[in-house]
Amino acid sequence: MFERFAERARQVVVFAQDEARFRELYEGRQPLYEEVADGRAHDADDVVLAAGGVTVSAMPRDLVPGIGPAELVADERVLELHPPPVDARVLTVPPGEEAKTVATAERLWRELRLDRGGTLVAFGGGCTTDVAGFVAATYLRGIDWIAVPTTLVGQVDAAIGGKTAIDLPEGKNLVGAFHWPVRTVIDPALLETLPEEQRREGLAEVVKTGLLAGERLWELPDADLVRRCAVFKTALCLRDPYDDGPRQALNLGHTFAHALEAAAGYETVTHGRAVALGLLAALRLSGRPTDAVEAVRCGLRIALPRASDPAAPPTRTAGHPSTRASGGTSVFASIATPTNVAAAPMPIASSRSVVEIPLMKRPMSMSAAAPCCSIWPRRATCCWKTSRPVSWTGSASAGKCCTKSTRA
Repeated sequence: MFERFAERARQVVVFAQDEARFRELYEGRQPLYEEVADGRAHDADDVVLAAGGVTVSAMPRDLVPGIGPAELVADERVLELHPPPVDARVLTVPPGEEAKTVATAERLWRELRLDRGGTLVAFGGGCTTDVAGFVAATYLRGIDWIAVPTTLVGQVDAAIGGKTAIDLPEGKNLVGAFHWPVRTVIDPALLETLPEEQRREGLAEVVKTGLLAGERLWELPDADLVRRCAVFKTALCLRDPYDDGPRQALNLGHTFAHALEAAAGYETVTHGRAVALGLLAALRLSGRPTDAVEAVRCGLRIALPRASDPAAPPTRTAGHPSTRASGGTSVFASIATPTNVAAAPMPIASSRSVVEIPLMKRPMSMSAAAPCCSIWPRRATCCWKTSRPVSWTGSASAGKCCTKSTRA
């Protein structure tokens, strides 16, 4: 046995000294690498996306890995515009926040026919992936699911990172689970049918990501901004998969946004519009320029309920803790400098008062922030069914792989 290992070591040394021979073998084995790889990486961004199981590309023909059964949960409006991404039984949900209800989740639980080896595919915007992911997390104590977001909000934010939830009358995302999809497929071509109003709503999330990353991502072409936003959020979620620390920077603008959505009864203020208003409030509290948010907001038709309107929901719902709250506080994120985001607990009463009076003369005092855009080393692992190596095309780095770990 020693002789065999010694001979193998000698071959490795020979290959290291003979680059031409090494490259010849690499090229000859490339078809095998392509066959067994779960993903391919050309640069650091590709590595991050591969580690998170995120693909930014045209819709693949083999969307569902493995041989198990699959069922599709799809936004009924999206099915009028695009063919289903998988040949499977289809369950429809209404568009928007109407999908994120207990009634919709219960209907899906009752209608699903999958076993523990099945895969649920979510096809629609952020609300569709939220409810479908939550149903997948709870059906039969958890089954695999795949996210295929079709809106800008979904592609740059909602479908990435494993957060799933439904709403209650008392607040947004109050019932949910961390259940990372085995695969997230982002096809920017699906945005071609997106109405301009919804695209601008998605741009609010792009501006948020750009402010956190210190890059003017909102000025990029759609395909590029989708990719850069997906990379940023994937890296942050890999580092903090359960929202215990650095990931809370993504709360920027959302403490206010969720309060506004709840106060409007999830009807007159959509998530993108609420995020635009929430970013304005957070940036003003941080003493930062608001020009990028103003440009997005000017293109959105935002109608807020008035306190005097008898149809407006009670204002007490605006102060209900969100999914990022604990111990009677919600997490508030402010910007000190680009790429330096401070996240600190804010008492629910204080967040309510800020929503009611969004312009304060002095910024609130926030704790120091930790860097928020590197991969958390203990979680930078594949979230897929297999542990097969990632094929690193364009280089001779064959053999490097992304090892399997328990999904977050």
